[in-house]
Amino acid sequence: MQNTRYSHHTRSSFAGPLFIVLLILAILSLVAFTLYRQQVDTLLRSLQPTCTVGVASATITVQAWSANNDCQLMTQGQDNFTGVNWLKLGATPVSQAGGNVSCEMDLSGRHVTVRDSSLNNSQGAVFCSMLNGGMLPPP
Repeated sequence: MQNTRYSHHTRSSFAGPLFIVLLILAILSLVAFTLYRQQVDTLLRSLQPTCTVGVASATITVQAWSANNDCQLMTQGQDNFTGVNWLKLGATPVSQAGGNVSCEMDLSGRHVTVRDSSLNNSQGAVFCSMLNGGMLPPP
Protein backbone atom coordinates (compact mmCIF):
# COMPACT_ATOMS: atom_id res chain seq x y z
CA MET A 1 0.00 0.00 0.00
CA GLN A 2 2.86 2.37 0.73
CA ASN A 3 4.28 1.91 -2.77
CA THR A 4 0.97 2.98 -4.28
CA ARG A 5 0.93 6.21 -2.29
CA TYR A 6 4.57 6.90 -3.08
CA SER A 7 4.01 6.29 -6.80
CA HIS A 8 0.95 8.56 -6.84
CA HIS A 9 2.82 11.26 -4.95
CA THR A 10 5.77 11.07 -7.39
CA ARG A 11 3.56 11.50 -10.46
CA SER A 12 1.82 14.59 -9.10
CA SER A 13 5.12 16.17 -8.03
CA PHE A 14 6.30 16.10 -11.68
CA ALA A 15 3.14 17.75 -13.04
CA GLY A 16 4.05 21.25 -11.81
CA PRO A 17 7.59 21.40 -13.21
CA LEU A 18 6.51 19.67 -16.43
CA PHE A 19 3.79 22.28 -16.95
CA ILE A 20 6.31 25.08 -16.38
CA VAL A 21 8.78 23.56 -18.87
CA LEU A 22 6.05 23.14 -21.50
CA LEU A 23 4.86 26.72 -20.93
CA ILE A 24 8.42 28.05 -21.34
CA LEU A 25 8.85 26.02 -24.55
CA ALA A 26 5.56 27.36 -25.92
CA ILE A 27 6.59 30.96 -25.17
CA LEU A 28 10.03 30.48 -26.72
CA SER A 29 8.45 28.91 -29.82
CA LEU A 30 6.08 31.86 -30.18
CA VAL A 31 8.94 34.35 -29.83
CA ALA A 32 11.11 32.44 -32.33
CA PHE A 33 8.26 32.22 -34.84
CA THR A 34 7.62 35.96 -34.50
CA LEU A 35 11.31 36.81 -34.96
CA TYR A 36 11.86 34.44 -37.89
CA ARG A 37 8.47 34.64 -39.61
CA GLN A 38 9.94 36.02 -42.85
CA GLN A 39 12.46 33.17 -43.03
CA VAL A 40 9.74 30.60 -42.32
CA ASP A 41 7.53 32.12 -45.05
CA THR A 42 10.44 32.02 -47.50
CA LEU A 43 11.18 28.40 -46.63
CA LEU A 44 7.55 27.37 -47.10
CA ARG A 45 7.33 29.35 -50.35
CA SER A 46 10.37 27.53 -51.74
CA LEU A 47 8.42 24.27 -51.48
CA GLN A 48 5.60 25.56 -53.69
CA PRO A 49 5.56 24.72 -57.41
CA THR A 50 6.05 27.41 -60.06
CA CYS A 51 4.99 27.95 -63.63
CA THR A 52 5.92 30.63 -66.16
CA VAL A 53 4.01 32.35 -68.92
CA GLY A 54 5.72 34.40 -71.63
CA VAL A 55 4.25 37.54 -73.20
CA ALA A 56 6.41 39.42 -75.73
CA SER A 57 9.77 40.10 -74.02
CA ALA A 58 8.41 39.48 -70.52
CA THR A 59 7.76 36.41 -68.40
CA ILE A 60 5.36 36.08 -65.49
CA THR A 61 6.22 33.41 -62.94
CA VAL A 62 3.57 32.23 -60.50
CA GLN A 63 4.60 30.45 -57.33
CA ALA A 64 1.75 28.78 -55.45
CA TRP A 65 0.22 25.40 -54.78
CA SER A 66 -2.18 26.24 -57.63
CA ALA A 67 0.56 27.43 -60.02
CA ASN A 68 0.06 24.88 -62.80
CA ASN A 69 -3.67 25.52 -62.93
CA ASP A 70 -3.09 29.29 -62.78
CA CYS A 71 -0.78 29.29 -65.80
CA GLN A 72 -3.11 27.03 -67.72
CA LEU A 73 -5.97 29.50 -67.13
CA MET A 74 -3.71 32.42 -68.10
CA THR A 75 -2.77 30.87 -71.45
CA GLN A 76 -6.34 29.83 -72.23
CA GLY A 77 -7.80 33.31 -71.76
CA GLN A 78 -10.02 32.19 -68.90
CA ASP A 79 -10.70 34.06 -65.67
CA ASN A 80 -7.64 33.90 -63.47
CA PHE A 81 -6.42 35.39 -60.22
CA THR A 82 -4.86 38.43 -61.98
CA GLY A 83 -8.00 39.70 -63.66
CA VAL A 84 -6.06 40.08 -66.93
CA ASN A 85 -6.83 38.24 -70.16
CA TRP A 86 -3.26 37.18 -70.90
CA LEU A 87 -4.26 35.21 -73.99
CA LYS A 88 -5.31 38.44 -75.74
CA LEU A 89 -1.81 39.73 -75.01
CA GLY A 90 -0.24 36.65 -76.62
CA ALA A 91 0.58 34.59 -73.51
CA THR A 92 2.18 31.19 -74.05
CA PRO A 93 3.63 28.67 -71.61
CA VAL A 94 7.42 28.80 -71.36
CA SER A 95 9.83 26.42 -69.67
CA GLN A 96 11.83 29.02 -67.78
CA ALA A 97 11.78 32.68 -66.85
CA GLY A 98 14.19 35.07 -68.50
CA GLY A 99 15.35 38.64 -68.11
CA ASN A 100 15.77 41.08 -65.26
CA VAL A 101 13.24 41.21 -62.45
CA SER A 102 10.77 44.06 -63.06
CA CYS A 103 8.73 43.44 -59.92
CA GLU A 104 7.75 40.83 -57.36
CA MET A 105 4.51 40.82 -55.45
CA ASP A 106 2.13 38.67 -53.49
CA LEU A 107 -1.20 38.61 -55.26
CA SER A 108 -4.26 36.61 -54.18
CA GLY A 109 -2.18 34.16 -52.15
CA ARG A 110 0.40 33.67 -54.90
CA HIS A 111 3.93 35.00 -55.30
CA VAL A 112 4.31 36.58 -58.74
CA THR A 113 7.56 37.64 -60.41
CA VAL A 114 7.64 39.62 -63.64
CA ARG A 115 10.86 39.63 -65.68
CA ASP A 116 11.70 41.45 -68.88
CA SER A 117 14.53 40.65 -71.29
CA SER A 118 14.23 43.88 -73.31
CA LEU A 119 16.78 46.67 -72.92
CA ASN A 120 14.37 49.23 -71.50
CA ASN A 121 12.18 46.90 -69.41
CA SER A 122 9.07 48.54 -70.89
CA GLN A 123 6.93 45.39 -71.18
CA GLY A 124 7.76 44.26 -67.66
CA ALA A 125 6.90 47.69 -66.25
CA VAL A 126 3.51 47.64 -68.01
CA PHE A 127 2.70 44.18 -66.64
CA CYS A 128 3.75 45.20 -63.12
CA SER A 129 1.41 48.17 -63.35
CA MET A 130 -1.41 45.94 -64.60
CA LEU A 131 -0.92 43.48 -61.77
CA ASN A 132 -0.94 46.34 -59.27
CA GLY A 133 -4.35 47.43 -60.54
CA GLY A 134 -3.09 49.95 -63.07
CA MET A 135 -4.48 50.61 -66.51
CA LEU A 136 -5.02 47.64 -68.76
CA PRO A 137 -4.09 47.81 -72.42
CA PRO A 138 -7.01 48.11 -74.85
CA PRO A 139 -8.64 44.79 -75.87
